[in-house]
Amino acid sequence: MALSKNKIKYFNSLNLKKNRDNEQVFIAEGVKLVGDLLPYFKAKYIVATKEWLSSNRVECDEFIEVES
Repeated sequence: MALSKNKIKYFNSLNLKKNRDNEQVFIAEGVKLVGDLLPYFKAKYIVATKEWLSSNRVECDEFIEVES
């Protein structure tokens, strides 16, 4: 699935703490941090490259594949 304009707006809105608090979410970026958190938290969205998605099997509501 491609990254739509609405998803981009949603992710950008999460730059504000009040929006993260309202949605009860946080953003984790980077291979190590995401890898460390996934065993403990269920991801709502994972935005990753095809290579990362094929080498990591995780449970998530929605996977979004992007080009590196």
